[in-house]
Formats: sequence, C-alpha cells, structure tokens
Amino acid sequence: MSAPDEVRRRLSKLLELARRGEGGEQANAERMLAATLRKYGLTLADLEREEVRERTFICEDAQERRLLLQVLCRVLNVVPDIRRWKDKRHSQREQFVQLTDLQYAEATLLFDIHREQWKKERDRLLLAYFQRHELYRDTVESDPPRELTAEQVAELRRTLAMADILEGVEVRRRIGHAAG
Repeated sequence: MSAPDEVRRRLSKLLELARRGEGGEQANAERMLAATLRKYGLTLADLEREEVRERTFICEDAQERRLLLQVLCRVLNVVPDIRRWKDKRHSQREQFVQLTDLQYAEATLLFDIHREQWKKERDRLLLAYFQRHELYRDTVESDPPRELTAEQVAELRRTLAMADILEGVEVRRRIGHAAG
C-alpha cells in the first residue's frame, strides 16, 4: 500500500526520533511509528526501499556547504556526490544530491537544526574573539549598570569560556617587529 507524501514525511520524522531520540521521546516515537506503519500496511523496509531522486539544498556560503556535506556523511555513512550547477538557470547556492525521501527528511531535519546552531555559535565565536583580544571600548562612568538575566549570565559564561581557549595575538610585538 502506498502512503501519501504527508504520511511518509511524518513516518520519516518518527523514524529519526526512534533512531536518535532519548529516553521517553525515543520510546514514544517507536510506538507511534509502529502504529502508523500498521495503519498504512507498511514496514520499515518499505520506508527504506524508496526511490532515489535528486534533492536540492540551499547553502548561503562555503561554511554551510561544508556543514551540509558533514550532515550528508552522517545520514548516508559515505561521502556523497554533491553537484553544484554552473549555468545561469541555477543559483550558485543550490546543492544537488541523490536521496530517498527518508534520507532527505533526515538530512533536512539535521541540516536545519545544525545550521541554526552554527549561526548562534558563529556569533558567539566572534564575541569571544573580541573579548580575547580586547576589541571593545572601556566602560564609561556614564554607562548605567544593568541587571543580567540568568540566561544572559549563562550565555556570557559560554562566551568567556570560548574566549579562554582562543589563541592570543600579541599586537605590540608585531608592531615593534615590523618597525624594526
């Protein structure tokens, strides 16, 4: 029996949670997956036996392309063949790869989650870099003190911890060395 696309997408997400979820989330996903498979007369093998089609991912920059490659390596357990079009009909941001519906659902889920987290981490890394190299203005007496929320304090701690592990740059030594 063939399941509608919406059901296949739901089954794909449930399968992902059943494989990689934790604790009660995983157990609940396994129960829901089994019930939905029974309802449509499908098996796990039916989900994994889907046809392979060309899928498109949009990447904003080289870092996102690298992230996509890593996600696809995890999903496929091999280095995938990703193509980029060089003609005028397609954007340079478009990445093409052959995937089943299940693989595509898993890759899309992982890519979206990790892309969003990468953006947060990249911003935190920049702030940590500024902190490590003292690229900020001194506090001025007229700056009013402000209370930080627990979430802001936790974020600040993460940023400072990241700053501690960054390599330092000795600017004065470089200036003196370049002048001499």
